[in-house]
Amino acid sequence: MYAQVQSASRYKTEFLANMSHELRTPLNSVLVLAQLLEENVDGRLSEEEVGYARIIHHSGKELLGLINDVLDLSKIEAGHLELDRSVFSVRELLGHMDELFRPIAARKRVTFTLRSEPDVPEYLHTDEQRLKQIINNLLSNALKFTHEGHVRFVVSRVPEGGPLAEGGLAFGVEDTGIGIAADKQEAIFDAFFQADGSISRAYGGTGLGLSIAKQFAMLLGGDIRLESEPGRGSRFTLLLPWPALVTSAADALAPSGRDPAKVEEAASLEAPPRQESRRPGGGGVPASGVPATHHLLIVDDDEHNVYSLRVALAAKGFGVVTASSGGEALGLLSGNASIDLVLMDIMMPGMSGLEAIGRIRAMPGRRELPIIALTAKAFAEDGDDCLRAGADGYMTKPVNLNELVREIGVRIRQGRTKGEGVNSREPGRGARPEAQVTDQSHTMTLVRI
Repeated sequence: MYAQVQSASRYKTEFLANMSHELRTPLNSVLVLAQLLEENVDGRLSEEEVGYARIIHHSGKELLGLINDVLDLSKIEAGHLELDRSVFSVRELLGHMDELFRPIAARKRVTFTLRSEPDVPEYLHTDEQRLKQIINNLLSNALKFTHEGHVRFVVSRVPEGGPLAEGGLAFGVEDTGIGIAADKQEAIFDAFFQADGSISRAYGGTGLGLSIAKQFAMLLGGDIRLESEPGRGSRFTLLLPWPALVTSAADALAPSGRDPAKVEEAASLEAPPRQESRRPGGGGVPASGVPATHHLLIVDDDEHNVYSLRVALAAKGFGVVTASSGGEALGLLSGNASIDLVLMDIMMPGMSGLEAIGRIRAMPGRRELPIIALTAKAFAEDGDDCLRAGADGYMTKPVNLNELVREIGVRIRQGRTKGEGVNSREPGRGARPEAQVTDQSHTMTLVRI
């Protein structure tokens, strides 16, 4: 019986992963081209047309969020989610939430405040991406269901002996929205649950967000508590105990006697490096800061993906060459083609992207050629496969165009690390993330080898 349950769970996970791939592939073209139109760099579109592109881009991102929610739920159920701890600043966390949600609050004319109490540590050490996903969901719901009044986000210390025996931190989201009836307050954390039969028609959504947030909280070693009254608003509180926030950065998080020098040292050693976004400038220099004389090879069997990436990257100032298969890519690279970086799709008929990467690495003069794998599969093991095959990094489709351009620039400037085997370090086993980019969830992962 147990074997049957395991088999059913595996089949469901594989089905969702395959469906995610099939949905992400066309969505990549939609988002890339919509973002390009929205930027309107040459000014040929009217303000109204830019608005159309903005709506297409926003709707595509909402669809991506739904795909990610379903996949996250499947990963949690299958036990495939792993924590990726890093040191990060509470101030940066608040700034990120302010940037995301203040425009929404302004449009709704709802007062929006964020605050960190004075006794809260300056730096935290936990899974930043998962923590942000939980808070994103709580703030998004608070603003969705609040029509007037306020939404507040407060980070505060929880003393020992309270709701957390060992003490810790509380991340509270309070609103003056529609509230939740007492008999619904436990059920709202169930997958696909809506507070009442009409709520989905009035507000939209699938009811997945709170279920995922609750399970992420438990994965981090904490919990989410709810206080609410219909018509008077709600308060969701994420509670994380000190053990969930402290590992090698214990000095930075000790309840007293914090040493600022040690905090800064921990942050510089363990926090992922931040990269600043730069808009395209004059003189043919794209946002990556890499001159337009550099040429990229896009390898993908989907003509729509090839077209969207070719047009978008050419608009950013790169020279672009394309190939529709791994074999065609090898033919181009075996000649005298001047290629500075390869963007390699993984799921291709005949020769897969993984095999093509391995063959490129075996070609004379191409061992150090930077390769970024583009995959519509979203499991961590898919990224591991790319790195083991010889890729320098990987991105999950649909890609964010600006982040792709920035990563291309980093790879071309740095080149491949001389004398270091790609197979020797994998994510979660010694490799440090270059950056983690979330759009409500994990849109892409860039990995430094």
